[in-house]
This record gives sequence, structure tokens and C-alpha cells, in this order.
Amino acid sequence: MKKSNLFLFLFSFSTLLAQNFNDALRLGEPGIYGNARTLGMGNAFIGLANDVNSMLFNPAGLAQLKKLEFSTSLNYNSLGNNSEFFNTYLENSNSSTSLNQFSFAYPVPTYRGSLVFGFGYNKMKDFNYATKFAAFNPGNTSMIKERSLSNDNLIYDLYLSYELLTNSGNYIKDTTLIGGRLLEEGRNLQEGSLDAWTISLASEISRNLFAGISLNAYSGTYKSNREFSETDTRDYYTSAMLIIPGDNDTRNFRYFYMNDIVDWDVTGWDIKLGLLYRFNRDGSIGISIKLPSYFTVKEKYYLTGEAAFEDILFSNNPSQSSDYEYDITTPFEIAGGFSYQIVGLRINADFKYSDLTQMSFSDGFDQGYRESVNTEIKDLLTGIFSYNAGLEYLIPMTPLRMRAGFMSIPSSFKGDPSTYTRNFVTGGLGIFATPEVSIDAAYAYGWWKNFSDNYGQDVSVVNHDLSSHNFMLSVGYRF
Repeated sequence: MKKSNLFLFLFSFSTLLAQNFNDALRLGEPGIYGNARTLGMGNAFIGLANDVNSMLFNPAGLAQLKKLEFSTSLNYNSLGNNSEFFNTYLENSNSSTSLNQFSFAYPVPTYRGSLVFGFGYNKMKDFNYATKFAAFNPGNTSMIKERSLSNDNLIYDLYLSYELLTNSGNYIKDTTLIGGRLLEEGRNLQEGSLDAWTISLASEISRNLFAGISLNAYSGTYKSNREFSETDTRDYYTSAMLIIPGDNDTRNFRYFYMNDIVDWDVTGWDIKLGLLYRFNRDGSIGISIKLPSYFTVKEKYYLTGEAAFEDILFSNNPSQSSDYEYDITTPFEIAGGFSYQIVGLRINADFKYSDLTQMSFSDGFDQGYRESVNTEIKDLLTGIFSYNAGLEYLIPMTPLRMRAGFMSIPSSFKGDPSTYTRNFVTGGLGIFATPEVSIDAAYAYGWWKNFSDNYGQDVSVVNHDLSSHNFMLSVGYRF
């Protein structure tokens, strides 16, 4: 009997499928969050932290609030991907519109100092992604060949590989006659988000020194729908070739198609601590520490495939499906920032460090597999030092505020060039419609490069030129 290697297959193609370092990275990498005011300033807010969104960036700043405060935001996110595959370019995009945040802060009356409670919802990450590619691969490589080397059941069940036996009839491995020279096409559409429900408490513990804590409870969804096909457009595998020796149904191979879907439900939690010191009316400094985050992922996996020959079509109907549950831990984040005002111009800067080699699969699967993936995380990933800078200018004699900012988030992989750094420029405008009501709008444009291997390593490579657009509108109310 041929051994089942579906489990091995699920873990073999790390750039495309689940349950590997990319899944920890999906939850561990920084996202873009906040309201329109913070986004307009490049999310440089740790050292300022003077509105209800402090609970997200530096909960200590919440203690500066003297009035009840409410904020809500609507966000439009779009990601575009210009993909290059064997010198052929295709574009694809994905977008979403959603309620991005709502937050509420309540200052408790005190004789001295302050005590402020906060509650809020924030969309921490959008998982929007899209890619599409198509080109002739002239090499002697293919998904069929790569997966047959792993003794994959799907390829075997579609009559694209066969068993190699010893003279005595014992099983050795699977093999295939399909080596390459195929038109390779694919697309991948991803969607979902990671959301946080936050409870915060902050207090002025000494004159102009503030401390705070936020408890974040996470929930979210993620879905990846990937299609990939290989087609013999140049009739390399003619009617004279039987892919399975002696089996006339495998004459004249035409194409192979597969569709795999990964569907997540995510829950988790973490704690963020903050300190802020205001050294005069114009300047302040802050620090925040996010303790490790703990996530539980419930995953459903679906795999469908078919292969066409001269006179017959094979498919794995019904499709293969599997359920998994596993835990992921993401590392500490340490961040600091300062804010200073010169006349009507506010200058902010933040710095954040996170050692992504400390991410790990902490439960689920057998211990041997967990250790191998955790070792891979340490070998491939690195610590990232990101920074944010922002300006806010109060136009004299008007209720208008203009904002601009910049964000830079380096690649999480060791040795990646600077072109793989995610850079964002931001801008925004705010107005106090009344002394109690503020309206803010912001826009952020991001750009970076990346690549993915369809299979193997450096044999079927898609290069991605990515860009993102975020439009955000927020309304705040103080009373």
C-alpha cells in the first residue's frame, strides 16, 4: 500500500499553505491601525497620546483626558499587486470597507491626579491580498514533479504519478514523467482581519507622570483561496506518451489544476503597559511594552484537483478537507516616542522593536513538527526596528489642523534588501466643527516588494510589486 503523505504535503509548501512560519508572521507583523488623526501623523503617537486612541498606542496617555471622549472611524483599504513571472506582468487587487474603530474614555472625578477608564474596538490588521500570474516555464520543473517527490496523494489520485517498485514488488517512492515545459498560471485571493476589543485603565501616579495598562482580546478571520494550473500548450506530452506506463487513459496529458482554501477563526489576547512623562506644556515622552500575544487558530483546509488527458478527466471529487487547531505566540514589542510643539507645529516620532525570532507554535501538532517549524522561524526571521514620524499644524485663527507622516516597517526576513521594507506616506486634515465635535480625514499610501515560490526554491518564482491605499474618516466627541 502507498503511504499517506497528505500531512507532509500540507507543510511542504511554506510560501503558499498554512501551518508554517508564514502563519506566525501573519499574526506577529505590525499592522496599520488607529483613527484618522493618528494615521494622518504616520501613527507617531506614543509620546503624544492625548486622546481616546491612547489605549492602543500608549495607555498611559489616557490619564491626560479631562472630559468624556468618544471616537469612531470608517476605513477603506485597497492593495494592488503587479506580479512578474518569467518576464510576464499581471496586475490584481483586493479591497475592503469597514468600521475601523470606536473608542470611549471616562475620566473618574478625583481630588488629585487622575483616573481614566477606556473601552474600544480596533481593527488591527487587514489581511487583504491578491496576486495573479501566467507564463510559460521553459525549465524542467513543475508543481506535479515537486509534489510527486513528496509522494503526494493528490498527484497520485489524479493519475499524474505512479509507484516505483523494487523487483520484488516493494514500494520505493512515487515518480512522474511530467517534468516541465508547461504554461503555469495562478491566482491567490486573501481576505479577513484581526480585531481587538480593549479595556484600559490609566492614572497620573505623580505630577506629570502617567501610567496605564490595556488588556486586548482578539478575534478575527482569514481566508486564502489559491488556484494553480499547469497546461501543456506546446504539445510536449504527445499522444504517444503514457503518463502511467501501460495505462491508455493517461495518454496525451493536457492540464493539471488545483484549488486549495485555508479558512481561519482566530482568538487571542495580550497586555500592553505604558508610561508617559509630560515635562512642560509643549513636550512629552512615552514608552510602551506589549507583552507576548497568545493566539488560538481553528483552521479548515480544502483541496480540490483535476487532471485532463486525451479522452478522460480525473478529479478528487469530493475534495479533501481537514480541520486543525493550534496555538501561536508572538513576541514582546518595546516602543518609545516623543512629542514637542513649536508655536503651532507639533512634531512626533516613535520607535518600535520586536524580535520576530521569538515567535513560536506553542501547541497543536506533534512536538517534533512544532520544534522544526520553530527552528525555521529562528533561522529565517529577524528582529525588526520600525519607526514613525508625524507633524500636526494648527492653522492660526482657524479650527483646522493639517497633518503629515511617514512609517517604515522593515522586512521580517534575514538578508532582505531595503526594497522589501514597507514604507508609507500619510496626510490628513482635521477640523473642530464645534468645541465638542471633531472631524478628521486621512490617507496613507504604501509601497514595497516581495516574492513567492510556487513550489521548490528559485524555480518558479513570482516577484511582487505591491502598493496599498488607506482612506480613513473619523468623528470625535468630547463632553
